[in-house]
Amino acid sequence: MDSGALGVYAIDNMPPYLAASHAWSDGMFSVNTEFKDTRGGIMLQNSVRSHFPDIIYCWIDTICIDQNDEDDKKRQIPLMGDIYGNAQAVVIVTTSDFGITQAYVDQLTMDLDEAIAISLAEEYSDSISDRWKAGEGRQKIIEGMDCLELFTRTRWADRIWTLQEYILARQIVWVGQGDVCLRIDDTLFRALPDLCDVFDINEAMGGKYSRIWNFYNGMVTARARKIDPTRIMELLGNRKASFPDDEVYGAMAASGVIIQPGVASGQDNVWRLWWEEAIRQGHHRWIFLPPIVSKPITTPEYQGSNCIMPDFKNRHRASQHSGLDRVQIKTGDIVICNGELQVTGRWAGSCHVVRHLGRVHEDSQGKLCRDITIILWARGSSKFALRLVTAVSGGRYSWKQTLAIAQVLKANYYRARAAVKVRRERRMFLRRLTEYQSFVWVDFVQLLMTQMLPMNDGIAYLAQIRNEMKSTDLIIVADRHQPLRRLHAFDFGIKNTSMRTPFMIVATPERHDGLSSRSTVGHGHRALHKIGMSLPAMVCTNLLKAHAYGCHVVPNTLRSLKIGGKACWFCSASHPI
Repeated sequence: MDSGALGVYAIDNMPPYLAASHAWSDGMFSVNTEFKDTRGGIMLQNSVRSHFPDIIYCWIDTICIDQNDEDDKKRQIPLMGDIYGNAQAVVIVTTSDFGITQAYVDQLTMDLDEAIAISLAEEYSDSISDRWKAGEGRQKIIEGMDCLELFTRTRWADRIWTLQEYILARQIVWVGQGDVCLRIDDTLFRALPDLCDVFDINEAMGGKYSRIWNFYNGMVTARARKIDPTRIMELLGNRKASFPDDEVYGAMAASGVIIQPGVASGQDNVWRLWWEEAIRQGHHRWIFLPPIVSKPITTPEYQGSNCIMPDFKNRHRASQHSGLDRVQIKTGDIVICNGELQVTGRWAGSCHVVRHLGRVHEDSQGKLCRDITIILWARGSSKFALRLVTAVSGGRYSWKQTLAIAQVLKANYYRARAAVKVRRERRMFLRRLTEYQSFVWVDFVQLLMTQMLPMNDGIAYLAQIRNEMKSTDLIIVADRHQPLRRLHAFDFGIKNTSMRTPFMIVATPERHDGLSSRSTVGHGHRALHKIGMSLPAMVCTNLLKAHAYGCHVVPNTLRSLKIGGKACWFCSASHPI
């Protein structure tokens, strides 16, 4: 940074250095301008270097990668994890006018310490929470959100390459207009939106705050290593790249799964290579994502799709809604080639669709209303309400608790219809509940928040799975263009955070396929078709407990399966449904 000269070092023998993160469209480090004369170079010299007096080197992509040499770009792209991960600090150089000082940021962080601790511990006791729901506490949280919003006013926030540069960094330094140099605790970007959600602080939701929720919340969670690193691919939905292939290459270093640039061309092909490599390295969650409502099978966009692999354009929504983080199949080794999955699993039973339920209801503001949805699905029927509660709860409740919840569903059906069709309200007032009903209902609504995630962009069906030992009601999620006959459920030994098992639902080509716990698949070269996933259900070995709580019992016989890929009987060609 003193002379502006390039220095060449081995990746494992570099001197201390900074790494710049910037949006090219801001023109901070112009390609044909000497470093010391660039806008970004001047900002680094005037402010950042005073914080790192012993560091004389800085890595900047526009300078340190030969922009006229495609081979140099291909060599250095896989090294981004080392380059940004080994820098002493990543300096985000922006055009933003922050209008605040480091002293203000530090004081605000201290003022919010208690609220942040509440969010991180997820302990919302009434006495502590009341202090932050209203009055000065509420205003302080809004002030904190206003501060965070200042860091979103830049093109840097919506670029794909900058996402992984942030996630890989050891420490972050922000630089804005006036050479203002700031540091801010990542925790604020995670905790404050969470508190706004829990305490219903609508003043700090939507509008100018949207980028905090859509761009920063997941980014800082990934940097804190709180989630599987490959989930960076679900954070790209709102970000942009100049070249379509970069939507994969621009995040793969932070994902930990590296593919060589240039082996394939076209976004879909690059995505397939990355997805297959992620599966080989044990990131199996990408096999079990719920479906996203898609276009008809006969449209050109659908041709060549692979039922076992999430579509790139929808992979971020499917990943967010899966409810799964670190997942590894425990029923045996897997092989994946040309998109086809060869895997071992347990047959949970044949699957019969009982009733189409539909989508989760949204209010006039686009917010999901799961409580109203479940009441509407019951249609005022006591019998159907009981089956629905059992299917959604996945073995959580006893018969007495299930009955209490079903009574609430039946009693409030017409109120829910009125809330949707007449008043278009997000909330509804339940009919007077007994103390016991009220207690169980509150727990049920909390369960819906996590249990119904896979239905955010899919279509729900009440179904029944049956094997030689037991039949069980459950909810399956598909899209509107799937074959819903000759269905079977498979258990691959995966669990969500509540220790429940989501089943994969597959369709077979033969009308009489003979699948059972004692038979073999026997489909030759015709791979099974994944139509979707079930909501997580409780699986147990005690048949008495299974009947009491609506759990399922799965035979312990392992089966070899082929799913998806070019040999899938349904994906490979258009079929009447």
